[in-house]
Amino acid sequence: MPSVVVSDTQRTYTESEACIGAIVLLTLLGLVLRLTFFNGPVGSDDTRYYLSAQMIVHGGHISVLDHATSRLALLLLVGAPAALAGSIFVAGVVNVIVSVVTQVVASVFAFRQIGPRAGVVVAVVLAFDGLAITYSGMLMPDNPLALFTLLCGILLYHADGAVMRSALVSFLLAGVAAGAAYSTKDTGILLLVPAIVWALWQRDRPLRD
Repeated sequence: MPSVVVSDTQRTYTESEACIGAIVLLTLLGLVLRLTFFNGPVGSDDTRYYLSAQMIVHGGHISVLDHATSRLALLLLVGAPAALAGSIFVAGVVNVIVSVVTQVVASVFAFRQIGPRAGVVVAVVLAFDGLAITYSGMLMPDNPLALFTLLCGILLYHADGAVMRSALVSFLLAGVAAGAAYSTKDTGILLLVPAIVWALWQRDRPLRD
């Protein structure tokens, strides 16, 4: 019986397909875990966020500026849908979606830029991320902060070595993502440190036309 020769291209293609299937299954598992441990409102900061979102949506007057009212990106992305629906539980559903999207974006980025197996590793880590699972069912800023931080890093990565127009667009969008991260939670300001280091490293590397 003749032997079957499998080329490197076929082997790589088969491995990629297997890894894609694994990432899809892990994404679904991550969603199931987040829905299984869905917390809903806990009556703490999430209530403050919800009330602040209601004031924004319904045109109320915000008389006090504190950590709840100042996190505009969080209030618009997660709080506003809940205020429009009239239920704080909707904010938890939106946050679950944000958490799963973060897992997908990180896994796809690792898959494309590092390799198929790296994508699977990232998908495993984020599917079982305890903090992401715990906070995804509540109106809390941690999952949106993770998503905006991730997007900022990916955009800066794509800007490196890109042609001038694409690089400038990536820089602009990275700045928007960084601003959204800071507007979601104050710790987003920490993005300035790697951004400054990266800018200093890039200053002697002109953009390609």
